[in-house]
Amino acid sequence: MDNYKILKDKLEKAHLDVNNRVQEEALRWAGENTQLKGSVIRLREELENREFIKKESVQAARVENNKDMAQLKDSIISMRVELENLQVKMQASVQHAISEATGEINLLKSTITSLRDELEGLAIKKEEDVQKVTADRESEITQLKLTVESLRSAMEDAKFEKERLLQEKTADSAKEIDTLQDGLIALRNKLESGKSNN
Repeated sequence: MDNYKILKDKLEKAHLDVNNRVQEEALRWAGENTQLKGSVIRLREELENREFIKKESVQAARVENNKDMAQLKDSIISMRVELENLQVKMQASVQHAISEATGEINLLKSTITSLRDELEGLAIKKEEDVQKVTADRESEITQLKLTVESLRSAMEDAKFEKERLLQEKTADSAKEIDTLQDGLIALRNKLESGKSNN
């Protein structure tokens, strides 16, 4: 009987312990569940806040992007207008440069034509001068040839006259020598004749 009571007390105590543990575990699980629910709620709120912030960021980025696109469009339009103005200015500059180049080319052509005419005139004058100099030279050469011929003829005449005079003088000298020799012979004869008479 005592054993039964003891066993019964142990069983009740064990049952009580099990109930206490179950209640403790239930409370612990309830606390954890509450904490988990609180964490889920906080995470959901944080997720919603992040989603809201993300939407606001996307919206702001979209607004900023639209603003940037508008600025880019304005910049493109401004650059296109500036480019068109620059093209107009460049076209005007090119036309002006072409006009100036055409005028300069025409002036150069005129100058070249004038210089060519002047050069041709100088060539003709030079040819005429060369022909005149050639003619004068040929005339001078002809005159010199005539002078040389005249001098040669005069020299030959002078030589001939000199030889003639030399021959005449030689002949006169020979006659004079003969006369002197005859006179010497006569004088010698007279001297010898005078010596014989003495």
